[in-house]
Formats: sequence, structure tokens, C-alpha cells
Amino acid sequence: MRPTLKSFGLTLLLTCSTTVCLQKGYADALPFAANSEKSPVLAQATTLQDRKAEAEKLLQIGVQQYRQSKFREALESFQQALIVFQQLEDRKSEGTTLNNIGLVYSNLGQYPKALEFYQQALAIRKEVGDRAGEGATLNNIGEVYRGLGQYPKALEFYQQALAIQKDIGDRAGEGGTLNNIGAVYANLGQYPKALEFYQQALAIRKDIGDRAGEGGTLNNIGAVYANLGQYPKALEFCQQALAIGKDIGNRAGEGITLNNIGYLLEAQKQPTLAIVFLKQSVSTWEVIREEL
Repeated sequence: MRPTLKSFGLTLLLTCSTTVCLQKGYADALPFAANSEKSPVLAQATTLQDRKAEAEKLLQIGVQQYRQSKFREALESFQQALIVFQQLEDRKSEGTTLNNIGLVYSNLGQYPKALEFYQQALAIRKEVGDRAGEGATLNNIGEVYRGLGQYPKALEFYQQALAIQKDIGDRAGEGGTLNNIGAVYANLGQYPKALEFYQQALAIRKDIGDRAGEGGTLNNIGAVYANLGQYPKALEFCQQALAIGKDIGNRAGEGITLNNIGYLLEAQKQPTLAIVFLKQSVSTWEVIREEL
């Protein structure tokens, strides 16, 4: 019996532009954050420009926390940034932050909540003409529907995202969306088609230096070869993914790939070594859960 490996599609996480957009924001977009304690980062901000700069700093901190799988901390940073962007009526940054909050909820498996924030982000990004942001959010909505197993709907949103990303030359976004389309075809058992999209994604991600994305796609290619019963080839790709995950501190990706390597070794009748990798995977996820 072949092991079932986990594949994952890394979604695009955008940070805000330094351009100030003074347009009316959604005052009630995040009611549950209204009574949050003031962040230490914002405590020293007094002027409008100071507050803008400090909110952007919070957004960047949230991005780093998200990439390290510190989702609860990332959510708090994004919530604090969102309050300020709404007060400053900075619509573009508001859209970015809403998108990023959606990403956190998506990673926590809270898909209805993720869709709620993505839809708010999408409306703002269309309104302000942020086409790169629009493409990213369309991709992220597609990822939610893929997570829900609604593959035709996922492909519909991915294709919309891909069209925008190609049109504006957003290669990072294009690589992410190609990867996610590959994941849909892998979920459908259409492995040659999945490999076709993964290889396109991998080429772009290597070319632009997107190491996190490269690691994700390498893992996904490994999962395809595992499902085809080509275990040595699958192990080769998973080991490359693991090396990148450890190097950049992507613990969620590392945990998934350690799990995959464990099952690959088990399939190749190496149970003792398999247990070592599976235990490492469990330990990695326990650390992540402790920080939620």
C-alpha cells in the first residue's frame, strides 16, 4: 500500500506599499480587535507619519511571525496594524492587512473566517486598483476552496489570479499560483498534469530566489512521485525541501516534509529510520502548537 504524503501550496503574502492612500476605510472591519491593548510598537508613535511607519513595522513583524508559523502572534500584529490603517484611512494597506489576516485563519483551518477577510481585502484591492494584491487574494481564495475540496471553484479563482499575475509581470505570484494549480491536479489524481504545473512553479521560484516557495514545490513534487510509487525519487525531492525549510526557519514546511520522509522510509522498509523522522515531525508541530 502506498503512503499518502501531504502536499502544500504556499500562498502569496504581500506587504504594504509606503504610498499613503487617504481614503475612507471600513471602521468595523475588525470589531474583535477594537479593545486590544496598544502594541509597544505603537506606543511611541505620535504624528500621522510616525503612526503609518509603526503600523508598517507591525505588518512586517507579522509577516515574519507568519513565515515562522507563529500564527497567533502574527494575528495580533496584523490586528494592531489594521486598526491604525483604518484610522489613517489608508485603504491599500488596509486591504493588504485584511488579506494577511485571512492567511492566518486559512492556516489555522478556519476557512469561513478566512473567506470573510479575503472578500473584504478583494473588494478594497479592486477599488484602489491594486492588481498585484487582487491577484494574490484571488489565489488565496482559491487555496481556501482547495482546502475545502471544492476543486472546480479553486481552479476558477486560481485561473483569475494567474491571468492578472501574468499580465502585470508578478512572477512571485505566478509561481505561487502555478504551484497551487498543481496541487489541485494532484488532489484529483492527475499526476502528469500536477507535475507540469509544479515544474513551471519551481523554475520561477528558483529564478526569483523564493526559497520558501521553492521548498514547498519541491515537497509537492516529492508527494507526486510518492503517489506514483517512485519512492527514491520522492525522497530526493523531499530531502531538498527539508534542507531549505531548516535553512530558512520554515517550521510548518519542515514539519510536513519530515512527516513525508518518515512515510517514504516506511514504504521502503526502513521502519527504524522512519520513526526517527516521524518523531521529529511530531516535535516540530508540538513547538508550533505551543506558540499558537
